[in-house]
Amino acid sequence: MNREELENILEKEGVIKRAYSLYGLVGDDDRLILDRGQDKWEVYYFERGEKIKLNIFETEDEACNHFLNRILKWPELKRRASQ
Repeated sequence: MNREELENILEKEGVIKRAYSLYGLVGDDDRLILDRGQDKWEVYYFERGEKIKLNIFETEDEACNHFLNRILKWPELKRRASQ
């Protein structure tokens, strides 16, 4: 899986867009981040200027799968059907 495919899945799942960034730290705190480092992929929660629960991966596929599994565990990040 790549970031584009992940983005499509997140949209279909109804995950609120302000809850994450798939292209590094963009925007405010309090979001799950997928970032391409110099030679690794990172997934972390960014809060109060710090990387929380940082996970590092060799491949984009591994990072995207971890990101998806992690964010889908937070049902409060999904839009309600009426929105």
